[in-house]
Amino acid sequence: MNRIVGALVGVFLTTVVEMPTALAQVATAGGVLKGVSPDGTEITVTLGSGVRAKDQRFRVSARTQVTLDDKRIKLGELSPGTKVTVTYDKSSRLITRIRARSAAPEAPDQTGTSDTPSKDARKKDTAKPVWTMDLSKMRIPDAPATGRIHGEDFTAEQAELEGGILTLREGKDFFPEKAVKLFLFLKEGESVEGKTFRVTGKERFRSPHVHVQWRAKKGEGVPETETVMDNYAMVLEFGKIKDSRLPGRIYLCLPNTTKSFVAGTFVVGEGSDKDEAGLGAEIFGTISIQGVQKGARIEVGCLGRSPEGKLEGPGVSLELGGSGRWATSTTWKPRNSTLAQDEKGRLTHKHVNRPLGKYLVYCRSTTVASDGTVQHEGYYDWKWVQIKDVKSKVPVDLTIDPSNSGMVEVTVDGPTKESSVTYLPLDEEGQLPLPEAHAYVSVSGAKLEGGKAIIRGLREGKYQVAMGPWQPGTRLPSVKATVEVKRGSTTKVQLVMMPDLQVSRVYLKEGYMRALVKNSGSARAEKVDVVFLVDAKPESKYGPIPLNVGQEAEASSQRLPPGTHVVKVVVDPDNEIREWDETNNAKEATLSSPR
Repeated sequence: MNRIVGALVGVFLTTVVEMPTALAQVATAGGVLKGVSPDGTEITVTLGSGVRAKDQRFRVSARTQVTLDDKRIKLGELSPGTKVTVTYDKSSRLITRIRARSAAPEAPDQTGTSDTPSKDARKKDTAKPVWTMDLSKMRIPDAPATGRIHGEDFTAEQAELEGGILTLREGKDFFPEKAVKLFLFLKEGESVEGKTFRVTGKERFRSPHVHVQWRAKKGEGVPETETVMDNYAMVLEFGKIKDSRLPGRIYLCLPNTTKSFVAGTFVVGEGSDKDEAGLGAEIFGTISIQGVQKGARIEVGCLGRSPEGKLEGPGVSLELGGSGRWATSTTWKPRNSTLAQDEKGRLTHKHVNRPLGKYLVYCRSTTVASDGTVQHEGYYDWKWVQIKDVKSKVPVDLTIDPSNSGMVEVTVDGPTKESSVTYLPLDEEGQLPLPEAHAYVSVSGAKLEGGKAIIRGLREGKYQVAMGPWQPGTRLPSVKATVEVKRGSTTKVQLVMMPDLQVSRVYLKEGYMRALVKNSGSARAEKVDVVFLVDAKPESKYGPIPLNVGQEAEASSQRLPPGTHVVKVVVDPDNEIREWDETNNAKEATLSSPR
């Protein structure tokens, strides 16, 4: 998405032609944009008022998508006579939006509110937005929302509305690079459609709360958060939902020292699967509800790997019987997940554009705390799904029935610095297809208190419970156990924190015998001895040394005698340390030293 840095002006394509797939260049000439496509077809674009013909250049093609009657369509598919509005940034010379209107009588361009301004009013909404606390000076630009957060440029690449919280975010990771969250404090069943929020900065304790987030270092760590509850200025307008999209307009200015602000348009639900269909398989189905009260918040998710092999876990939630009719996670667009409910409370879910692989599709309970953090519990239902054809559509129906669930009580034996126990369902073969998923941020975890954790809301089936520290590189857990959950009962399992010592390599370095020893367990080993044997005879001893969880250390010995020898290295030779596996404590290699 391009950052808007200049005034926006409309130009109108008065004659729309069937354009080829190759790019066609259009250049200005005497107040009219003219160009010739590669097949010789002439394209004429008439400039709107306020535009000067100064070598403005644009590139479009038959595949360029436009919005026609709130639906996405390619330029090459438009009927003759269709009017096209091209919005561009004069300073950057970039097209920022292309919209089409049928040849029928002209209707107001619905850009984001239920009370759409007239064309004359829209001419006033083209100035570059600036920070101001005066609502009378706020002219919301007719362009995608941009601004500055914590002194850095901000572009609202995605808009989400969930649980009465509006989020405008930048970045494709699970955590945003920058974001603005507005806690609207809606009443039960209240909808934002057609609503306008005006905050002058004089209200106290009655305005929406604002959370501003930014990462101190791009792409790394959890975002820092600043909370603003009053003394800010804002105009926030919502339009009407159409085709699962809710348009909105915002001008928000905060009183912080960096003068953060956001101004422009946004669309909740923009960038759904319709925009980039055909890029992968679709998983869809219904969610039956039994014994769950109205007002409960349910989340559906689809955990799997991206085409690059990275873990992704888009999850989206709705309040049962609430005003929200749908919600879409576009964090990993185009691999979106959508949860919807009709007026009778019937739920459906859909996960689109999935590459080949195995996926965990699930529904679970979720709560949103007052500070905006999301907490999960259990898996009401789940299924592992294998995608073998990227063109396939796989039905997966789920059931929410708390009476079909059980509990797991986890006891941890041994010291640990971990604060939670994670849990994941196993597949029909009793395996975990995504073993590194325990360390993934969206995977459920139960709080560990006093060496014990209680996991609730698990439907019958087999699960793997696990704990960190997560092993470097692989991100696998240090300790894990398999448990079978029975309906209406509590299953107990113990996680024992122990080291696991192993010799990973035996080699020569500058004529001296060396070995790499590693602790792959879940607890620190305090005193580790290493013995070197040459041709089955003890040669030297190294240690004792401590080894932390996941730590690898080099053990050294004396020079290898001239000739070829079998060198064997044994860690913990006297079995003084209690370990997970006592069979991997030795390794040997045939090494040669010059005579």
